[in-house]
Amino acid sequence: MRWENLAEQPVHPGSDAALFGADAVVTRTVDTPEFRGITFHEIRARSIVNRVPGASRMPFTWTVNPYRGCSHACVYCFARKTHSYLDLDTGLGFDSQIVVKTNAPELLRRELGGPRWRGGHIAMGTNVDCYQRAEGRYRLMPGIIEALRDHANPFSILTKGTLILRDLDLLTEALERRKEQRTVLEQGMEERRCRHIVWCVRCAVRGCIEGEVCPQCRDEGR
Repeated sequence: MRWENLAEQPVHPGSDAALFGADAVVTRTVDTPEFRGITFHEIRARSIVNRVPGASRMPFTWTVNPYRGCSHACVYCFARKTHSYLDLDTGLGFDSQIVVKTNAPELLRRELGGPRWRGGHIAMGTNVDCYQRAEGRYRLMPGIIEALRDHANPFSILTKGTLILRDLDLLTEALERRKEQRTVLEQGMEERRCRHIVWCVRCAVRGCIEGEVCPQCRDEGR
């Protein structure tokens, strides 16, 4: 597998840094009835919030994918070709060689709290299903949802996995937090609007007396 090209630090001088280090990869082949024939490649990713290319026709800009490869084995999955980037087979390999970003929850929390993040909508399950069977083993989604909840960040999840019901309480909490944030935001906007109306009255008076208006009224052509 082409782990060296995904190293956190350049493997050779002058080479590009990539997603994670070769020493941060643990490969486990799990031979249990529910995971028979599936190999998990556990890695520590450098980043977890991905920007969708500008030329994409997708109705979202940001995604989070805690897994690469998917045991749902949908033959029509458009994400299959991404497995070739790791020198993995896009057929059976995509179904049975699952890359697990074990540090996804902590990484997401760090990125959401960073100064450059502006709270954009995050779509999940758009590349591979984040509630595939591997999630039953690794339980990455609860930590991911908690991070999104705590930052009141908007998100969506596309899944065909019933395991999402496990996290129903967390999803409800995240929804309530978003409602609270929206209420506070609307109240704040209303307060600013009211303050501006008062200021506009003062502008009207001073406009007659002093010939002055506030910058906002001037910008709006009032």
